[in-house]
Amino acid sequence: MYKIEGLELTEREFEILHYIKTMEPKVLAARLGISPRTVQWHLTKLYAKFRVKNKYQLIIKLIESLPNHLAR
Repeated sequence: MYKIEGLELTEREFEILHYIKTMEPKVLAARLGISPRTVQWHLTKLYAKFRVKNKYQLIIKLIESLPNHLAR
């Protein structure tokens, strides 16, 4: 398990967070060897955890939390 902003993330969720800012879901799915639908399922779970509605809000939230996360 990984923790960001006090939220517990699975290894796969963490991988998706790492790549989603630079890859579209189809490309990410191919890289991880999973279906695009599975990537979307993980993204939906991440949106709920971070209380955002889309990929762009998620990326902004991650960028905003980065300094706090690194300072710990």
